[in-house]
Amino acid sequence: MQQILAVLHSSPQNASSAGSRQYDTALKEHAAKAFKVADARRSTIVAQPMALLESLQPGLHTIGYLAVLDVLFHETEMPAGLDRAALLNKLLEFLMYFDAVHIRYAGRKFQVLVELIAARNFFDPLITVELLANVILRLDPSGSLLTSTHLTMLSLALETQAIEPALKVVEKDICYFPKQGALADQLSSESSDPTSYITISSGLTGPIKPLSVLDYNILCGQLFMRRRDWARARDAFGRVLTHPVKDKGINNHMVDSYRHWILLGLLSLGRTPDISVHLSHGTKTSLATSSGPYINVAALFTTNNATGFKGEIEAQVNVWQTDGTVALIQEVVAAYQKWQIIRLHQIYTQVSLSEVRNMTLSGMTGEGLRDNNEVRTLVEEMIAQKMLKGELQDGEDGESYLTFHDDYELISETEFARKIAEKRHVIEELGKKHLVTDEMLSSNKEYVRFVARENRRAEKEAGEALDFDAQVEDEDLMTGLISNP
Repeated sequence: MQQILAVLHSSPQNASSAGSRQYDTALKEHAAKAFKVADARRSTIVAQPMALLESLQPGLHTIGYLAVLDVLFHETEMPAGLDRAALLNKLLEFLMYFDAVHIRYAGRKFQVLVELIAARNFFDPLITVELLANVILRLDPSGSLLTSTHLTMLSLALETQAIEPALKVVEKDICYFPKQGALADQLSSESSDPTSYITISSGLTGPIKPLSVLDYNILCGQLFMRRRDWARARDAFGRVLTHPVKDKGINNHMVDSYRHWILLGLLSLGRTPDISVHLSHGTKTSLATSSGPYINVAALFTTNNATGFKGEIEAQVNVWQTDGTVALIQEVVAAYQKWQIIRLHQIYTQVSLSEVRNMTLSGMTGEGLRDNNEVRTLVEEMIAQKMLKGELQDGEDGESYLTFHDDYELISETEFARKIAEKRHVIEELGKKHLVTDEMLSSNKEYVRFVARENRRAEKEAGEALDFDAQVEDEDLMTGLISNP
């Protein structure tokens, strides 16, 4: 027992040498010894697990603590009388307070434990998702590198309705994906970017395939939809559309995301969103061809043709059911009249509820609301949901009025300075990520070949355009045709 404790307690703690080669070597040696002694003394650990764990601190003896947990959670039979609840509390404590640098030296063992927690019902789903989110952000506080744990966490969150704990992860912008190559020479620098230590080789993540990236963005979109955060859901599905694909084709993920993207644009913008300029003409055409009913609904959504809008919705019921978009279509129908009201702000600064009732129509019935009380209820709901910036006021004539507020807000100089400082920090962080991305791409053979291929294609297209212009000019000179500017 004393021999085990001596090894597990020998974790290097010299913070001043963090990032040095000496500290790196010491951590590697400690990890090797800790797992070796744990494996050799399995019977001792299984016989006295709580005594060992009580003598260790997750933040100070991270690798030793993990070595004990690794033995316990891979043992087929636990000793009689073991307090399972106490053991799970120790596991929870470890996952909340492990040293994010030290754990890099035991990545594979740690990832196995994380996957085990996600697969087993050790904790309530809310707690499990919270633990997985904590693991992700302790390893990478920026949340900018996509890992296999992201996908595991999101799938569990959606399956169990444990949405809230996952938000702090999915609200981060993904900039990097795990590298396949060898580990960095040193892992102990706290300032290292996550691409240097969260790699396939380190074991801190499983493989991330191109399809995994699409799956992640789709899961993010579904999560934001559950929270009725239409704008973020739209952005998530939009990332699926712009994901690189071979031969500039489309796949089922893109088609399904395009349909959601259109509907979410109606809910968040009141119109079809602007599609990315990075999509080829062929891709845009293919997506539009595969989503005709959705494009028709979007076109009618911005008109006052409520009868036509209602008719198109009802005529395509089988499409919505087959595509699994019934709930989203219902939201769009409910939003039809709301966006008509919002668009009145383009004409009025104040408008009576009677005029609102006369100028807007319900997407559900194709008709106007029955009285001003229904209009008031609808407007109050929109204001409460922060969908509409305005207020209801009672006039001296007995009529109620909707007064629109400006889209911008006046702020103090102090608040303005704070926002400028925040934006500056964001730009600086983006600059750092840009440099890392450039370095990663420049060493990626597939990307280099892609750039070369795209340059040749651009040169060819430019040459063809010049030849065409020359032909047109020659024809104009010969025939006297006048070219349109």
